[in-house]
Amino acid sequence: MGTMEKKTTLIIKAVETAHTIDIKAAVGAIGKRYQVISHDPLFINAYPGRKQYVLVEDYGVVVLVNNSETFERNMLATLKPFFREPLGKTSSDELKVVIDPATQESAVLFDRVVVQKGDEDFWKILGMLLAQSVGLDSYEKKIDRILDDFSAGLRDSRRAFSRVFYPRTSATIRSIERIITLHQDIIANLGILDKPDAAWNRPDLDYLYHHLSDMMEIPERISVVERKLELLKSSMSAALDIASTRRLEVLEWIIIVLIAVSIVQGLFGWY
Repeated sequence: MGTMEKKTTLIIKAVETAHTIDIKAAVGAIGKRYQVISHDPLFINAYPGRKQYVLVEDYGVVVLVNNSETFERNMLATLKPFFREPLGKTSSDELKVVIDPATQESAVLFDRVVVQKGDEDFWKILGMLLAQSVGLDSYEKKIDRILDDFSAGLRDSRRAFSRVFYPRTSATIRSIERIITLHQDIIANLGILDKPDAAWNRPDLDYLYHHLSDMMEIPERISVVERKLELLKSSMSAALDIASTRRLEVLEWIIIVLIAVSIVQGLFGWY
């Protein structure tokens, strides 16, 4: 009679490491040391006997499955040469996964995920969702910083000198370009509109994908980010319109002054 497997608890940790990661170069180097399961995203079976996996997203997030401090330190050191624009201050998040052979069905709870067993597709989907969560948090902070900078610029524009030449239009245009780029990065890099292929083919993974996404509030957070982006874009467009109007007003006054000077010069010419 077979021995019943014990219930085990594993930790998945997602770490924001850099602005981007060169996945192609990482595959070429790491593939010589570890078993590469997929390239997009890069998914590695680091130590098959220990159920330790690594998922690397090109938007700078590394996810470690069955994480320990030593495992995290060694793996991040291995990947470090492929970081592009490493971050001085990073953020991270963790997810507890309980593997319980006695459970009848998977459950996504507030503080953990409970499953009967885990395979490579399972760990990959959980890793992708946790990476998206950390990535969303990073993008939201960037948007908040731009919003703060823009609001500070509007406050500065109330000064008399700045009102005439407001609002440093080139800076506003650069901010709009940053917002557009961030918006494109969120859609293209995070893959928030694409469900993983494995979730299409397996009902159990589809359940986990949707319920864990809801538990992490990813749809709601995406909606908040979208609203902030739209607010910034509309506010910046309005600021550009105000700047154009003020410049036209200044131009009109210059024309009036020039006409007045011309009239005065003409009058003096009669005498």
